[in-house]
Amino acid sequence: MSLAQELLDKNLILEIANLCENLNFPLEAANLYQLTNMYEKAATIFIQMKHFKSAEALIDKIKSPKLLQQLARMKEAEKLYKDAESAYELAGDWESVIRINLKYLDNPIKARDILMLRCKTETAALMMSDYYESKGKKKETIEYKLIAKRYEEAFTIAQSYNEMDTYAEFFIKDNKNIEEFKKIAQYYEGKNLFGKSGLFYEKSGNYQKALRMYIKGMNDEYLEKAVEMVGNVKDNTLINELIEYFLTSSFENGPHYLTRLYVLLGNFKQACEIAINLAAQVIFKY
Repeated sequence: MSLAQELLDKNLILEIANLCENLNFPLEAANLYQLTNMYEKAATIFIQMKHFKSAEALIDKIKSPKLLQQLARMKEAEKLYKDAESAYELAGDWESVIRINLKYLDNPIKARDILMLRCKTETAALMMSDYYESKGKKKETIEYKLIAKRYEEAFTIAQSYNEMDTYAEFFIKDNKNIEEFKKIAQYYEGKNLFGKSGLFYEKSGNYQKALRMYIKGMNDEYLEKAVEMVGNVKDNTLINELIEYFLTSSFENGPHYLTRLYVLLGNFKQACEIAINLAAQVIFKY
């Protein structure tokens, strides 16, 4: 070994290292492999021999994810969780990084960042969901169950803990989940949250039911949505129902919304007449 370490010929050193390994002198072989820059070969032998400190010293020179994962698991077994986290990061094992941050380091913020930027898998999302469920945080539990596509589980929690807004927000920009929209609409209707119910009946394509919910909502926000929906759909039944509502109800801003509806329908003459009438009322008032 003393002579081998003085050699400059790397091929000759490698030959001696192979010979040492074959003759069952693994530690000597590993040290010689280092001299030939075969760091991963050396690290493999160190790990097999449980010379973990020697293997760890080579971590910056190791590229093999498999070896880095072995080193990470070694550190985790020793309860050196920050070191384990670093090794898992070098290995690109992002699910393990998330697990370490949740299980041992209590760092859900970093775990979330990794999930959103590097590892948006079902397994990672479920780990996040389980973490927040253990903390009694229902909103976050629902969010991550939805990312994991565990829709039924998320809906059950949302229904049980009055967190349907969290569940609904996840789907609001998606126009493909018709059945989910129906479930959300029916939930809000059952809670007498008619305006919110109307929004999801509209997204499910049930415009008749949506209009009735918007009207029941009885406020400016939802009546504006009713006008926009009917103006876009241009269904005669819906148009007549909404016009009748504005003409017969005592809702103060009815004429304003009726004007807006006529504009959306392209009936500018009727819209103009109502607008002139409203302006005359204002002039007469003052």
